[in-house]
Amino acid sequence: MFPGSDIFARVPFHVAHTVLDKDQERLDFDTKKLQSFVKEKSLVIAEKGALTGSLGLDTVKSLVNLTDKPKSTREAGELFQRPEVKYQLG
Repeated sequence: MFPGSDIFARVPFHVAHTVLDKDQERLDFDTKKLQSFVKEKSLVIAEKGALTGSLGLDTVKSLVNLTDKPKSTREAGELFQRPEVKYQLG
């Protein structure tokens, strides 16, 4: 196969879907591993005082403790719903 060609063209849908699911799981694991590494190194740098002029240690600790949580589709939908009309002018 040539680079950039569709590798899933000859594979049944369920097989391609399974491959993509496994790849996504691996990517999620690698992402979490990388995030924890970056958080650890950021904390070490802040404790050594390298960011003293820019950020305080407390600020870096609060940033390191933040977690990214994906919003569910229900929560995202609630943000864009119109408010319920309680009264109508007749």
